[in-house]
Amino acid sequence: MVQKRYLRVHEVKEGIEHYRYEEFADYQTLWFSAKSFITRATNGAAFQDKEYATNDINLNQYLFDGVTEEGIQIQISVPDLWDRGAILAKIYWDAAAGASADDKVSWGISGGALSDDDAIDAALGDQIVVDDGLVIVGDIHITPVSGAVIMA
Repeated sequence: MVQKRYLRVHEVKEGIEHYRYEEFADYQTLWFSAKSFITRATNGAAFQDKEYATNDINLNQYLFDGVTEEGIQIQISVPDLWDRGAILAKIYWDAAAGASADDKVSWGISGGALSDDDAIDAALGDQIVVDDGLVIVGDIHITPVSGAVIMA
């Protein structure tokens, strides 16, 4: 979510003081674990609780296969200050055993925003895709920041 803020800039030109206001974007970060999401009934990804063997670290995750386009969704209530502007996203992910460093992933992100008395079964906004590549199985991977995701 992007919140507009203004910065007061003080300048002195030719002995005269000037003040101006510059608009800048201030980003707020919201974190959602895998357990916050639900799998779609149509081509949904399978959910799994995984424990990493060495130090008993537990992680909730969804299993996406490399052939079928699968999806998960989240339903949240955002802060009242949100102006329904674009959002940005980063995906935190890992790959299953057997994946190789040549493997690439593409994450499609789209969304919609509902207000009082809006139809629930409405089309989502255009999908934005962010790509990433596997480094090492068992390491956390973080995608680059997505392009602007416009809510329908």
